[in-house]
Amino acid sequence: MASRRRRTVVWTFLGIVLLFLLLSSTVAYYYTEVLWFGELGYLSVFVTRALARAALGVGAALFFGLFLWANLRFVRGSVMQLWSQVEEAGFGGLIRPRTIDRIVIGVSAVFGLLAGISFSTEWELVLRFLHQAPFGIADPLFGRDVAHYMFSLPVYQLILGSLSFLLLFALVIMGLIYFFAGSINFLGGRVNVHPRTRTHLGALLIGYFLLRAWGYWLDAYELLYSPRGVAFGAAYADVYAHLPALRIMLGLSLVAAALTAWYIRARDIRWVSAAVVIMLIGSVVLVQVYPLAVQRLAVDPNELARERPYIEHNIEATRVAYGLDAADEALFPAVDTLTWDDLENNWETIENIRVWDWRPLLTSFRQLHAIRAYYDFLDADVGRYTINGEYRQVLLAAREMDSSRIPGAQTWVNQRLQYTHGHGAIMTPASEITEDGLPQMFIEGIPPESAVDLEIENPAIYYGEGTLDYVIANSKEPEIHYPEGERNVHIHYDGDGGVPIGGALRRSAFSLRFGDYNILISAALKPESRIMYYRNIQQRVRHLAPFLSLDGDPYIVVDEETGGLVWIQDAYTFSSRYPYSEPLDRGINYIRNSVKVKIDAFTGETNFYVFDEDDPMLQTYRSMFPDLFRDADQMPDHLRAHVRYPTGLFEVQMDKLRVYHMTDPVVFYNKEDLWEIPEEVYAGQTQRMEPYYAMMNLPDGDGLEFVLLIPYTPSGRDVMVSWLAARSDGDNYGELLLYRMPRGRTILGPRQIQARIDQDADISQLFTLWGQSGSQIIRGNMLAIPIEESLLYVEPVYLEAADRALPELRRIIVAHVNRLAMGRSLEEALEILFGVRPDVADPADPDAPEETPAELDLIVQAYELYNDAQEALRMGQWGRYGDLMDELGSLLEQLGGDLILEEEPAD
Repeated sequence: MASRRRRTVVWTFLGIVLLFLLLSSTVAYYYTEVLWFGELGYLSVFVTRALARAALGVGAALFFGLFLWANLRFVRGSVMQLWSQVEEAGFGGLIRPRTIDRIVIGVSAVFGLLAGISFSTEWELVLRFLHQAPFGIADPLFGRDVAHYMFSLPVYQLILGSLSFLLLFALVIMGLIYFFAGSINFLGGRVNVHPRTRTHLGALLIGYFLLRAWGYWLDAYELLYSPRGVAFGAAYADVYAHLPALRIMLGLSLVAAALTAWYIRARDIRWVSAAVVIMLIGSVVLVQVYPLAVQRLAVDPNELARERPYIEHNIEATRVAYGLDAADEALFPAVDTLTWDDLENNWETIENIRVWDWRPLLTSFRQLHAIRAYYDFLDADVGRYTINGEYRQVLLAAREMDSSRIPGAQTWVNQRLQYTHGHGAIMTPASEITEDGLPQMFIEGIPPESAVDLEIENPAIYYGEGTLDYVIANSKEPEIHYPEGERNVHIHYDGDGGVPIGGALRRSAFSLRFGDYNILISAALKPESRIMYYRNIQQRVRHLAPFLSLDGDPYIVVDEETGGLVWIQDAYTFSSRYPYSEPLDRGINYIRNSVKVKIDAFTGETNFYVFDEDDPMLQTYRSMFPDLFRDADQMPDHLRAHVRYPTGLFEVQMDKLRVYHMTDPVVFYNKEDLWEIPEEVYAGQTQRMEPYYAMMNLPDGDGLEFVLLIPYTPSGRDVMVSWLAARSDGDNYGELLLYRMPRGRTILGPRQIQARIDQDADISQLFTLWGQSGSQIIRGNMLAIPIEESLLYVEPVYLEAADRALPELRRIIVAHVNRLAMGRSLEEALEILFGVRPDVADPADPDAPEETPAELDLIVQAYELYNDAQEALRMGQWGRYGDLMDELGSLLEQLGGDLILEEEPAD
């Protein structure tokens, strides 16, 4: 007996300790959350969310728990009777009568607790319902505002589903208790139900039938998301068969409830059986069979005529939901008369054509500019700056800290106190290369050194794309700022990022929060030390605003005002509840880029700027969290000049526009004018063309501007049929422009241009020669650049040696109409293409030597061999270099040895 008591005491003690640890960890988590939100100035956001979760959780717990408790109390007599049967069977000692009430209370409490936890996660749904903003657009079937479907209907469905589950659960549990207690039996060959039991179960069943009636009413609205017809949304069979069936089922549900009520009085179980049979037959015949029959017999034989008005609804709704209705359309002549004068008139566009693809460029950055193994470049972002008075397109990459590659021992001091931040960024113009085929640098080095009038004065990056773990800044340990020769330059953080670590209370809380006792015991920390967590910029934004979807490509920006670095993250409002709108694969059928988030790389300050005030979803969120959002005009002008149209949204829109540029329902139904995104060859692999940023003068534009582009081709063909542009500059931000090509003309598309490149004998010969040497040829993104009323194609070609991952930009191919040329620079290739730089000396020059065609061919071959030999020499390919020089010597003998090769020829 004593041993049993000791075990009980031990288990009780362990349980108390475990409960204490769980509670203390939970308290520590929420305490540190309050500190974090407070430091950012968003404590009201945390409080609103916490109160909403608590109110929903407590309300649901009380309602569900009390409902089950009331039902169990009502059935207590049967429970007592069942206990008596257990006692008569000799097991009465296991359950004492007074414990039954405790069990009822305990079961009800647990049930209510589980319900409360489940409901607390729906805080966002309920807050949207309470703060909903109208769309001002009515659905074409019921005339209800779209807000009803986006905000109200999901809450009604949540309530309906929860109450239906509750009643069915209670019905089953109470029925089993009554059955085993003998209140329901089959004596005399019939079903016998005790009057009290009949009243109880009948009331639950009536409630369920009434909920089904409400459910059928709500199901009518769900028809606007029907996939039955040729286009998403309610179609002919839904409107003329399924909708009437739902109305009839609503009436049958009320009849079933009335029959059940009559059963309670008439005491004949056949009334309930009739109610259940009516519901089952109706749900199969009316809801399933009848609409299918109408679809097969009435719609399919004459589908277009029946479905035409519903196709129109789908087209209109989809274009609105994805913002395609706002796209301005114009004709782009795509004439074949582009001249050198046209290029000179648009030279700002030419000198900003991006010849650096971000993938080989990123490889080059990592090889040449990482400096230390623990630094890494995760992305190269396209942007634009005014550099030395000129508007230039550039690529910018942030040098972030990778703590997993810290040299030496992976100690807590190293990882948390010393190697705390990345350092600076590098910048290259999008269109310039060095003589060695490497990127020309505007900003490079550690600390950053600038060759232009843009400086990075505060290069520390504490918050970035790759920063996942917490660090503690401004401790007694000096932080490694950057390497300088064989030593390191150190700093102590002097910003206001993170949370002050304070005294014992805060240190204990952070220690529990992160499961790291070093925070509590380390002598290297001081009260003013600052602990930084949620340092990954996307994790940070998601934690502040989990209701927003984030673009996959945040980008780094140099703050010209402060000399620091900031991140800009595009955020979307989205929904899967827009009536009649065709959904994406992941179910979303409404999206807006309503928010731009600015995150300071040094302090972690996070600001949400509203860029689409007309978005009703954003208006709803702004009503929920008024302290979270700021107007777009509060973003400093020097930062607003760098915002760009996000590729994530553009890819969604360009994909939908393939189909939904067709606004005529007949053309849409027959898919007569379906478009495709062109394919291109990148690094030897065929892939779908990616949208790309360019700086150009748009037709009827006001000058050079930063735009995002994608061309289209007809389905099954490779000619170009149109191109889509999204504007990013100034007041034009967010505008979509769709340029259609003239019908009846053949304009070569990207895939056809690449095919012509493949068929060019000189280019193919050069590629073959490079490939035989073991080098990898990387053909970069094909760019179609509109200039004046014509198109110019540009494709960079990179060469990467087999023994080192350092791509070099070796050639640039340009094409216009059916002509193409290749040069070592963009300007050289253009000069060859447009005849400004001839292949040989200008015949108009009286002093030009007269040479036979055979000699000219030998001269060209000699120059090519010489240049290839120089490349082999730079790459250390000695065997290939010797072979090329031998071949070159033979050619020079044929030419008499007079050809001078010290300087590179014009072509």
